[in-house]
Amino acid sequence: MNLIICTSPLQILIAEKIIERHSNEAFFSVVIADTFNAKYLQYYERLRKVSRKALLIQDKQGVLFRLLYHCLFRAGRIDKVFLASINKQLLHRLLELIRPREIYTFDDGTANIVSTGFFNQEDAPRRLGILHKLMGLHTSDLYNTSRIKSMSLKHYTIYPGLKNIVSPTEVINLFDNASPEGLTDDTPVKVLLGQALTYDNTDLNERLAEWVIRKFGIDLYLPHPKEWYKVSGVEYIDTPLIFEDYYSRYLAHRPCTIYTFCSSAAFNILANRHKTQIIALKPWLVTNPSLLECYERFKEAGVTTIDVSEADLNTPT
Repeated sequence: MNLIICTSPLQILIAEKIIERHSNEAFFSVVIADTFNAKYLQYYERLRKVSRKALLIQDKQGVLFRLLYHCLFRAGRIDKVFLASINKQLLHRLLELIRPREIYTFDDGTANIVSTGFFNQEDAPRRLGILHKLMGLHTSDLYNTSRIKSMSLKHYTIYPGLKNIVSPTEVINLFDNASPEGLTDDTPVKVLLGQALTYDNTDLNERLAEWVIRKFGIDLYLPHPKEWYKVSGVEYIDTPLIFEDYYSRYLAHRPCTIYTFCSSAAFNILANRHKTQIIALKPWLVTNPSLLECYERFKEAGVTTIDVSEADLNTPT
């Protein structure tokens, strides 16, 4: 039995493609969620339908023992493990206890393609726990992010042509066999992906987004899931889907321009740009090293990048 572990709806979309490529193998699919909401339940149900066994579990106290019980007594022998959240200590502990024969990894997001991301940070040292000692494990048996990267036999990526922090890689296109829904005509559409660039100045986030809407004639606005402010002058996209799924169903088959500040969602559609143009807007207030490196990755992928100065916001549009 193979074990595939997901901690986000995007990971679930990638997991579906991985399972599709291993159609002759049985999968026990586990979704670990911070909270149970409609979005997680919707994507979990999709994954459950293509899995031999499936489990949706909340990330709270006691989760390791529940996972261990299901892996050892419900799923049987785990031969291969597929995971994306390679820095998650919960998964390090699980790997130590189930001791799979093979480990495979897949993308979590843009942290996989930037050298300054959290996947390249050193893990804090750990000690053997009671379970480790009872199972006769040694310090050398402990897992960490670096060990998983080095042990991964193959990494499934949605970022073609970009260097990944794990290798060797195999490209997965999330939009293979995508079926269009809704509008399928050739009417061009411009979409802005919402993203808060400062948490200290809500007004600045609103002004920046509204300037982009006016300047570039944006038709649709997709707010970030954690966005707390409201922008005006544009039609909001109201959908229970994550962007990659919405794009696949409603945008991928028509002329479309995606405007983004530095959203990982824009990177996630790089493999399907036959009708889509991506434009990255780089405001003056972006100083985070990981975000700045993301703009470099955009350039490597051939994405048009436009600098936005503070003075631009005061220029009539």
